[in-house]
Amino acid sequence: PCPDLRAYAVSNPRRVSVRKPTAAKARRGRDGGNGEVTDGRTVRAKGNSLQSEGREDSPVEDRVCVVVPAYNEAGRIKGVLDTLSDSPCISEIIVVDDGSTDGTSDAVRAHALSQSGRLRLLGHSPNRGKGAAMRAGAEATDAPILAFLDADLIGIKPQHVADLIRPIVQRRAVMALGVFRGGRGATTLAQILVPNITGQRAIRRDVFLQIPQLTEAGYGVELAITSYVLGEGFPTTRVILNDVTHPMKEEKLGIWRGAASRLRMYRQMLPYLLKRRARRIVRRP
Repeated sequence: PCPDLRAYAVSNPRRVSVRKPTAAKARRGRDGGNGEVTDGRTVRAKGNSLQSEGREDSPVEDRVCVVVPAYNEAGRIKGVLDTLSDSPCISEIIVVDDGSTDGTSDAVRAHALSQSGRLRLLGHSPNRGKGAAMRAGAEATDAPILAFLDADLIGIKPQHVADLIRPIVQRRAVMALGVFRGGRGATTLAQILVPNITGQRAIRRDVFLQIPQLTEAGYGVELAITSYVLGEGFPTTRVILNDVTHPMKEEKLGIWRGAASRLRMYRQMLPYLLKRRARRIVRRP
């Protein structure tokens, strides 16, 4: 059985800053629209519960579907599936094999979760990109809360998953970003500098399905999601995923192919970074 997420102990209690929506957007969440509006006050972890100053938690339907986009991750996806198998608060798991050529689907079918009834495997052929895989997973479920996890995570634990989805279940935020700390220096530094590119996040499904052009975003898909949510004024928060990391592209593809893939990633991210900066400049008084 899934314990009440409001009673889960928070890993390394810390102050969590919740972004305040704009006045125009705030009305949207009042009556069951796009989420309860938070007041922007600081949320602090206290003891065994995460409490907000001045108000009680508001329970919502908390069915959660974890979507795992996967491309050529046959040798790495087992660790993520093992963790999800031990995560009782996850109602459904959808792996989207995005045109893999290394037997990723076979590795998923061979996992014990395939016999549990909680896991579904979707397939794309040919490869359509991560945004299309994420969208396919979101459309294949009716769970009101989505969590996205990369298929190659190292060190991910059930507690990390619970910490990631808690702010959404508790209606403290519409989106939570999971950022690496301590797994390895390179990934920790990258997510300190640009946390919005993380592939680990939880988000309300109704909001996610509103995001336009995800299938065309390429490596910019995470920035496209973050840009939309922040641009709409929805409350967001960050959750530290201690001791979690993933392989570098150069390790997975080799030095030259990995470097070329990294350059392509930066090129596809650049338009979303520039768009976000342009919005800040326009809004500056």
